[in-house]
Amino acid sequence: MDYRFKKSVVSLEEIIDGFDRNDRLIVINGDKNLILSFIGELLIKAPFSGKDCLHFQVRAFYEKDDVRYHIGTLISRNKLYTRIKNYLVEVDHLEFDCPPALQLEIKGEIPEEVIKSFNRAGWSVEKRHGMKVVVEEWCISPYKKYLVNIAKYTSAIPPEEEGGRPEYITSYRFIIRKEMK
Repeated sequence: MDYRFKKSVVSLEEIIDGFDRNDRLIVINGDKNLILSFIGELLIKAPFSGKDCLHFQVRAFYEKDDVRYHIGTLISRNKLYTRIKNYLVEVDHLEFDCPPALQLEIKGEIPEEVIKSFNRAGWSVEKRHGMKVVVEEWCISPYKKYLVNIAKYTSAIPPEEEGGRPEYITSYRFIIRKEMK
């Protein structure tokens, strides 16, 4: 990554602290949605769909009678950024609150290409009597815009000394609501 690019990255908190709290474009309470596109350091391949993306998340599980048995979760570690108010903001925490871009439901024999994808993810999978294998994959494309909600979360760390004040840590979650068409 170009050093000048990295130097211009700011945190969402720096932008919020630098602007009037009534500014409608800065969302800190999760009550408004923004339409955003994303920028990444690398173009990577999603493990199951093979799509080019900037970020992916995959969940896999066995399912039987409305009960899910977790196989694994895979989240890419590619750095992700977006532009807000002409600032480049690093996305620390990304969640998906939308249908997956890919959903596989496999009953019976598991195809060889799916087994290879599981192996690349570091998971082992086998046919289990009466259970189906479900894979859900979400991708952030460099070529698309997304409806995003930014939610603020604050956690308190207990004081180290009795009678001391707790330390408060604020984080922001970028919650993908849907891919814009």
